[in-house]
Amino acid sequence: MKDVPEKPGEKSRGKVAVFVFEGDDVFEQSRRAVVRALRKQGLTVFATLRPSDTPAQYRAVSYSSGIALFIDGEVSSGGSQHVLQLRLRSGVTGQYVGGTKFTGTPATLAGTIERSLWTKVGPSTVRACASAVKPRKRGFSPMYIEAGSSLDTIPYGS
Repeated sequence: MKDVPEKPGEKSRGKVAVFVFEGDDVFEQSRRAVVRALRKQGLTVFATLRPSDTPAQYRAVSYSSGIALFIDGEVSSGGSQHVLQLRLRSGVTGQYVGGTKFTGTPATLAGTIERSLWTKVGPSTVRACASAVKPRKRGFSPMYIEAGSSLDTIPYGS
């Protein structure tokens, strides 16, 4: 799966990274359906990135590349049914902000994902993209507490 570059003059609604799903077979049908559904909504989707280890690393990647949301998932099969569990991670905080689950047969799961993905994750995605556009500081400055004057300068008994 390749990353599609942004078209000149066309405004993206946000940037999202979709990682490889655990348990998705060689053809990656579930992941491909998620990427297609997000691109239909006008999002720029990165499909070649690798997951990071810590929330701080997600924040750093988000800050440097403008990615608002990271999506990872896991596909499991229980007999004739396949279950896709998606997890959404904010680029601003690096923390999980939502998730959803899709169930269906292997033949119908991709269609189910494409039809109903946006209704399930659309609000979280829009919020994440809106917060990623806001200006943010690169790092944190140390906290200083102004405790007032010292007791040595106040006269006793006044």
